[in-house]
Amino acid sequence: MQRFKSILLLRGHAEARERAAALAKENRARLTAMDVVEHVRFEGRTLSDGSSYSPKKAEQLALRQHREQLQEYIAPIREEGLRVNTKVVAGKAFLEIIREVVRNEHDLVIMTAEGKSGLRGLLFGSTSLHLIRKCPCPVWVIKPVRRKRFARILAAVDPDTLDNTIAMLNREILDIATSLAVRENAKLDIVSVWSLPFESFLHSDSRTSKKRLQQLLREERAASGQRINSVLELYPLENIQHEVYLVKGDPKKVIPELIQKTQPEVIVMGTVTRTGVPGILIGNTAETILQRVDCSVLTVKPVGFVTPVSVAE
Repeated sequence: MQRFKSILLLRGHAEARERAAALAKENRARLTAMDVVEHVRFEGRTLSDGSSYSPKKAEQLALRQHREQLQEYIAPIREEGLRVNTKVVAGKAFLEIIREVVRNEHDLVIMTAEGKSGLRGLLFGSTSLHLIRKCPCPVWVIKPVRRKRFARILAAVDPDTLDNTIAMLNREILDIATSLAVRENAKLDIVSVWSLPFESFLHSDSRTSKKRLQQLLREERAASGQRINSVLELYPLENIQHEVYLVKGDPKKVIPELIQKTQPEVIVMGTVTRTGVPGILIGNTAETILQRVDCSVLTVKPVGFVTPVSVAE
């Protein structure tokens, strides 16, 4: 997985730290560890006992404590001889993280999943969702697990390779997923979802025979398969244990169903809408899928994505 030059690690679980350190070593990449103290804006006050309370002073104490905690967090990887820069700032977490990414040209953010896992909870909290939506570089949200290596990885790609933005995003997804599968010696599942445009209309159209509709479905599936195969030919999949799933249906439904079936430890997927508007938020399909998964997720933006976050404070 030798593709990253500058990795930003957010203070969290030990597994996120270990993976960031391993990637930094393999890629000979710069590693920066970061923490953010939530900035609260209100004035100081005099208490009933006559003493004063200064939010600014309290914030400074919190910053000092977070710096100490961050130093403790990265101590194990510094002991291994890895150089780590540190940064602790006050502000809104996702805004400060994105500003750090833009200013110092980080090309990967690694963080621990914030939310609750399981069917009744969400794995992604507010900060991770904001980063997945708006951070210009890949964001890897890691769910802590006991195993040191991933056994199964799932890559979700779009068969619409006629759209250059989607085609380039497919390449980014597969570049990362295949190199990660090699690194982890994991099985790679590649899923692509297809559908026949206006199929529901054709079903109700008396001028379209059942035979004709079945022919259209077969040809659309074949065309989608050919487009994905043309992308997969660029990768040495013969050296990776893998399986390709060409599935018909609504991605928001069939991808979570496949994830439930295959049980990957990490998903590599893109976050893009088809509007072509720079800085657009995560697409509805990706958002829905993220709310239904219970594993680590590495999200990738299309080339040319522009964050809507202003770098200037």
